[in-house]
Amino acid sequence: MEFSDWLNRRLRELNKTQQDVADAICASKASVSNWASGKMRPSRGYIEPLAQALEVAPEMLLEL
Repeated sequence: MEFSDWLNRRLRELNKTQQDVADAICASKASVSNWASGKMRPSRGYIEPLAQALEVAPEMLLEL
């Protein structure tokens, strides 16, 4: 599964918006939008906070 597909599914499961995640991890909404569209992947510096915001283990994000 592509990271972007997984991210969009997880956002729906948690009933969170891209803005919710951006605010939680101190990133711009544009960055989260780029991840969700598949244009970019999050840098390593965002893995831990993103995992916390999405309620998953950081290792899971690294495997996608």
